[in-house]
Amino acid sequence: MAEDRASSERRGFGERARDIFAHGWSRHYIQVFLYLLALTILTVLASYLPIGVAGHVFIALLIAAIKAGLVAAIFMHLLHEKVVIHRFMAFTVLFFLALVFLSVLALKNTVVGAQ
Repeated sequence: MAEDRASSERRGFGERARDIFAHGWSRHYIQVFLYLLALTILTVLASYLPIGVAGHVFIALLIAAIKAGLVAAIFMHLLHEKVVIHRFMAFTVLFFLALVFLSVLALKNTVVGAQ
């Protein structure tokens, strides 16, 4: 076991990268990276829409939630976890949506005379 580890540490980056690509799982990581890149570009483009501050906040938070879901599901390996983890994630999503709703309400209902 120690010999295998020592030999893998001596191998160069190129050899380790080939091993990773040979297993095929890196394709998913690259695909998620491209999705995250596209969603980031979409966030920037959405900031130019004439929909007001509340609309911009809502769209930005919605896209951020999708990106967070991708990262949690793929990079944190939550896609293949037990049911309890999925329940906690569902509660987190509901809590996030409640905070978004409260943020939109706060933007719509400003205090008169406040700066």
